[in-house]
Amino acid sequence: MAQAQPAGPAQQVDANIQAILNQHQQQMQLLQQQHQQAQQQSTRRENREKLDKWLDTQKDKVGICDGSTLKAVRIWIRNINSAVARVPNGANIDQYINSLMVRTAIDDLLEEVEGQLNQALPGQVIPHAQTLQHVNGAFLGPDEANVLKEEVKALRQGQREDLPRYNRRFNKAADYAYPLPRNPADEEMLTDA
Repeated sequence: MAQAQPAGPAQQVDANIQAILNQHQQQMQLLQQQHQQAQQQSTRRENREKLDKWLDTQKDKVGICDGSTLKAVRIWIRNINSAVARVPNGANIDQYINSLMVRTAIDDLLEEVEGQLNQALPGQVIPHAQTLQHVNGAFLGPDEANVLKEEVKALRQGQREDLPRYNRRFNKAADYAYPLPRNPADEEMLTDA
């Protein structure tokens, strides 16, 4: 039976080298974590800068609204909906549009928007359509769809308005009152209007 040999100088050196290697591996892991955190912070900062730049270009297109008149709220909602198509590819549409709503709403309208958005759990983003639906209900009421349809029916070409301009105005109003896809009854209503 072989007896255990006392640790010799070679084994002691190996243990010291292993300890140094372990320490270096820990330091490398820490450096990798710090590098990943720095990259994540940089990405967040770049994304925030892109969002801020986009918001600056969009706020003038949407306009500021305080919610004081039905017409102003309708226009604001239409402009917010139009901004959806201008959100950069790959960006979080809900984050961009919700941020635009906060940036362009003031007074009562801002309180409603923020109240809706503050219901989100940490890390969750409220869908922008849900926020707009809330604003629609709070300011325009349940009869809004009928009001928009009546506006389409009441549209008439102005005395000095050329036909292409009237068609654009009519089509724009019809798109809001009768969103796609339209059912046959809606199509018939539009052709009669």
